[in-house]
Amino acid sequence: MPIRLIFHRLVRVAPAALLAALLAAPPLAAQDRLISAAEQLRVDAIFSAYAQPGSPGCIVGVNERGDARVRAAYGLADIERGVPMRPGMLSEVGSVSKQFTAAALVLLEQDGRLSLDEDVRKYWPTFPDFGQRVTLRHLLNHTSGVRDQFGLLDLVGRPSGEVVHTVGEVVEILEGQRTLNFPVGSAYLYSNTGYTFGGALVAKLSGQSFAAFTTERLLRPAGLDRAVWRTDFRVLVPDRVLAYSLRPRGGWALDLPFSELHGSGGLLMTVDEMLRWTELLNADRIGQPGTLRSMTRVGVLTDGTPTEYGLGLMVRNFRGVREIAHSGSTAGYRAYLAHYPDYGLSVAMQCNAGNANYVELGRRVAEHFLADRMRPVEPTVATPTPATRGRYAVAPTLLAAFAGLYHDAETGADVRITPADSAVEFSYGLGRRVRLVPVAEDSLEGGGRAIRIVRDPDGTPIGLYYHAGRVRNIRFDRVQAPH
Repeated sequence: MPIRLIFHRLVRVAPAALLAALLAAPPLAAQDRLISAAEQLRVDAIFSAYAQPGSPGCIVGVNERGDARVRAAYGLADIERGVPMRPGMLSEVGSVSKQFTAAALVLLEQDGRLSLDEDVRKYWPTFPDFGQRVTLRHLLNHTSGVRDQFGLLDLVGRPSGEVVHTVGEVVEILEGQRTLNFPVGSAYLYSNTGYTFGGALVAKLSGQSFAAFTTERLLRPAGLDRAVWRTDFRVLVPDRVLAYSLRPRGGWALDLPFSELHGSGGLLMTVDEMLRWTELLNADRIGQPGTLRSMTRVGVLTDGTPTEYGLGLMVRNFRGVREIAHSGSTAGYRAYLAHYPDYGLSVAMQCNAGNANYVELGRRVAEHFLADRMRPVEPTVATPTPATRGRYAVAPTLLAAFAGLYHDAETGADVRITPADSAVEFSYGLGRRVRLVPVAEDSLEGGGRAIRIVRDPDGTPIGLYYHAGRVRNIRFDRVQAPH
């Protein structure tokens, strides 16, 4: 029996005391108000692909103004043993972890031990001298120009997924850098390196390990009693969800991180804990007053252009509604955590399928609750002419909308799409290029490669999935649209 049906039965027949325990409402909750059975079925429909036999799945939680509205689980936490997902299981949240690293540095600033706007070399003398002033704020809002750790590790012959990486190794490689991707503050480009380094700096200034400091100052005070950092990938974690990726010829394979990197990722927690954290943070109840303001202050480029990234948080509008959010991916784990402050809505989601479109899933849940308060979805611009010889004719404006820079936060790889007549030019690797032609409205193929564009509900391209030979379902998020 799918876990979602088991959960529904518990909701219908469980005594109030047992129901309260099952839902584990966050500290801001006054009273739980579960959605109706009809509404639950609509949420179930969003995750229907993950309620199939033998499939990994997802866990989703929603709070509205402190009330628990949804707690549901779909699919299997352990395919080999047939263990179903449950709402209270632990899972890795990938880059959702970054807001905890940022919060730790904000606490140290409140303690008077550092300034986010001071030159990093003041606190770490062996940080490279790039001939420009690099601050912690630059590192945390991805405007420093520092190269991503995974690309650097690839260049030194230690690719992700093949060797065990440590924080010390990343810091050592960073200290050996002599140039930046761009002048400090002139552009936004997602880089994990700043957060791994930030965790190391927390340890240096606090005199504790990064995990110990964040556990003592952030996790436990916030009531996140089960949350734990992956400081040693070999440690057994009770009630942990396993993660999977699709095999090239079908079926699922285990895809677990074997790395000791943390700070840029590496936090395990439950959906309830994710919701508890984001509600406390957005109520400005983490650290001293002003933590929220500091973390949601977005970066501003040297030409005055504001970015959408603060400190470990994306701050943007989604269909006209203010959204404070972050997604995460590590190996086959996927996560999404969003808060919509104008309506007190929080959405947390974890999936253990590497091909899960986690941002889209999380936002579809948010749309269910906020649809009547969101800007209408504009129709996609496309020419509905029949496909010819495997090609699909689309309007040039649609191809132009796909253009931009896309980034894989897990590996640090970048790809770029440039319009080229009735096709696009796909640039990747060391100057490699291939021409891709449309085969469907959002799918393009060519040169043994294929991409599928991912759009948000208002039609804006936000990412792509890349396929080439045995390399499949690699997610790239759009980080820069063409000017």
